[in-house]
Formats: sequence, C-alpha cells, structure tokens
Amino acid sequence: MKINVYNKKQVEELQPEPESVLISISCPGKPVNLKEGWKRILRLEFDDIVSIEEALIDKLQPFTNEQRDQVIDFINENKNRNFVIHCDAGISRSVAIGIFIQNKFNGELILHAPTATTTFANSLVLRKLRRKEWDVKD
Repeated sequence: MKINVYNKKQVEELQPEPESVLISISCPGKPVNLKEGWKRILRLEFDDIVSIEEALIDKLQPFTNEQRDQVIDFINENKNRNFVIHCDAGISRSVAIGIFIQNKFNGELILHAPTATTTFANSLVLRKLRRKEWDVKD
C-alpha cells in the first residue's frame, strides 16, 4: 500500500488515480477543487490546530471525534487500496493521517510537499486516531 501525501495545490493538479482513494482535508468553508475520477473521496473540513484550548480561544474548528470515526471507517473499508491524502500545506493534518495509515497497515508513506516531514504531523489528529484504535477513552 502506498500513502501519498500532497498539499492543496499539488492535489488540485493531480490526475486521479482510478484505483486510489482520496482523503481531502481543507479548512472549514474552503473545499478543494478536485478532478473527477477518484475511486472514493472522503472530504473533511477542520482547522490545523493541536489543542482544544487553541480552538476555543481562536474559535477554530478542531478535528472532531465524528471525523476521527469517519477516517477510521474509510481507512478500514479501503485497506487494500492506495491512499492519496492532502491538506492545505501537506505537512500537518494530512501527514498525521498518513502516519496512522502507515502504522496500521505497514504502508509506504510518500511525502510530496516541499517542506514535508513527519516531524510536523498534527499531534491532535494523530492522538485522536491512535486513542480510538487502541480503544482509549478521550
């Protein structure tokens, strides 16, 4: 399994991979224009924050438990496919989900954004996914 992580600009220009599924992450109210042809798409909208306190102070939309469950269900339903994941910069939210998929299925994580590393993966997203997977209560 390959897990390709892109930024917004890259994925808007990307030709759909017919047998790959796409997890599209954007900021609330700013969906990405995607080309037709993806096998399946999960669209999520949440801000790139790492703490609930940050969300409360700045009135931002965090990654919710409902979205976490959607991601886990989507991943499990498509575990035999390649994944394409993107967020605005391709370095935080999308990388966190990519790491989770990589760890769960021993996939190959490929980061395409120029400054992307696993160092800046969104810790709130990764924690929520791991807690659910390990059946730990929030």
